[in-house]
Amino acid sequence: MAAPRFALALQDGDLLRLGDTIRAAEAAGIDEIYLRTGDGRFVPDCFGGAELVRAVAGATRLPVYAHLLCEAPDRYLTALLSSGCRGIFVHAEACVHGHRTLHAITGAGLEAGLAVNPATPLTSLNYLLPHAARVLVLAAEYGAKPGTFAKSAPERIRILSENLRYHEYTAQLQAAGGMTAEHAALCVRMGASVCVLDGATLAVQPDALEAAVAAFAAAFETHRHLV
Repeated sequence: MAAPRFALALQDGDLLRLGDTIRAAEAAGIDEIYLRTGDGRFVPDCFGGAELVRAVAGATRLPVYAHLLCEAPDRYLTALLSSGCRGIFVHAEACVHGHRTLHAITGAGLEAGLAVNPATPLTSLNYLLPHAARVLVLAAEYGAKPGTFAKSAPERIRILSENLRYHEYTAQLQAAGGMTAEHAALCVRMGASVCVLDGATLAVQPDALEAAVAAFAAAFETHRHLV
């Protein structure tokens, strides 16, 4: 089993110290940066945007991924495709023409990602999986109480992992939402290769980030041998 990668949900830290947080993430061994963009409709908050993604991508050597929590995500693609990010996640629930949306991302040379909410049937992804480079399984709805983790998430990852293997699709699985070290170990055991760490899990202030990531990694390795 390949070693899992850890992504940091950058916006969960101090937004006035993003540069410090990025440098701390690099020093701590974080593998990827994860940024959310909300439209105030698909989720109740407006945040992020292509300019933030562009600024972060230009300030780090780490790959940056944008997660569109937006209705009609195609409206936001043009700006994001030239922002310097490595890939873009769109929600299966928000895509009217999923193939077209994913092909627009891959056609620009980026990784196309599918995100799916905890209560969405996995069968809705079946005909989109061949066109995705990554699938993001959310273990908590956006805005859920910190620490919330859907107990169904590992099983959903297992089902998707078996589906991908059976069809010989190449998409990587990742998990996000209320990700403790034990939850991350279980998700990796079921087939996830990337776990997104957020403010509910880490002390994401720059001064404490390196120690928090080290503690999480140690706890993850302990649980990894137990699940």
